[in-house]
Amino acid sequence: MRSIKWCWKVGIIIILTGMFDMILFASTSPIVSIVSSHVPKAADLDLKEIRTMVNSAIELAGGLRSIIANGNTVVIKPNLVATRDLNDHPLAKEVNGVTTDWRIVKVLSEMIREINPKGKILLMEGSAQTSTDETMKYYNYTPREMPAIDEFISLENSSGAWHVTRSPELIRVPLPNGLLRKEYYLNRRFKKADVIISVPALKTHESAIVTGAIKNLAIGAAPPSIYAAHEGSAYRGDVIDHEHPGLAKWIHDFYLCRPADFAIMDGLQGLQNGPLPSSEKDQMNMRLILASREAIALDSVAAQVMGINPQSVLYLHELAKTRSISLSSIVVKGESINVVKKPFSVKLPSK
Repeated sequence: MRSIKWCWKVGIIIILTGMFDMILFASTSPIVSIVSSHVPKAADLDLKEIRTMVNSAIELAGGLRSIIANGNTVVIKPNLVATRDLNDHPLAKEVNGVTTDWRIVKVLSEMIREINPKGKILLMEGSAQTSTDETMKYYNYTPREMPAIDEFISLENSSGAWHVTRSPELIRVPLPNGLLRKEYYLNRRFKKADVIISVPALKTHESAIVTGAIKNLAIGAAPPSIYAAHEGSAYRGDVIDHEHPGLAKWIHDFYLCRPADFAIMDGLQGLQNGPLPSSEKDQMNMRLILASREAIALDSVAAQVMGINPQSVLYLHELAKTRSISLSSIVVKGESINVVKKPFSVKLPSK
């Protein structure tokens, strides 16, 4: 009888232990949401449909209330890299696959303002092709279209004087475990923000393979006064090594200086052979929004959506070690990867 009772108790302990492990796994596994639209073409998506998609993706990923408190300073970092394609044709102002659609940021900023009425919402960007101020205006990133945002900040005009590392607008960040360098300079307001939200586009990149929430911060948020090609420009391609594996090491390092607190990806159009298109065939008509509290998980899922193994993306592979994120432990909510997956091509740089 005693042996039966003992076995029963051991069985209960084993069951409870297993349940605890399952709960622990569920609570620590990063969640990535995928929300799709049934509208046939990305170009036909209107603000109402995009609002529904953004709200659904954010809520499925855990929502914003647990990371944003009233009175916080929140930085939104979109991807506004260019206004023209490789053939020097102007890009569409919406769903072009290259830049973050302004309507996603509009909806996001309104959601943040509802949670954070007394705080500050800053939109920060450093464009590459033309001045950031011009690029913002071109894509409707204006106070008129986004009244919830307090400031629209171009990094080339707000990161101190040219090559003045002791500028009050900068902050030096030591990174002893950096793969490329052991210290970096960040825009002080960016670094000190309570919450940073990365809002990239779903696309491939000839050097990075995948460009998403991580690269959006690791390149796009680097202060142009230190890392740009010349004074007054935000283009950092000549100073930041864009060859493999140097680019991956830079992305790994700079991202760790100030990781994102949340990420929401514009997958409305999607772009292959990026970062810029050479023809309309590079647009992929995905009609997706992805979101996560963990940018590494988001970019890993985005890679799989584009038919790319995340382990083949060097900076994702390295960051997954540093940030203790197992790529195999990601929980996907909403649409499954297999349902929305579409193979993207990657235009490799010519030798």
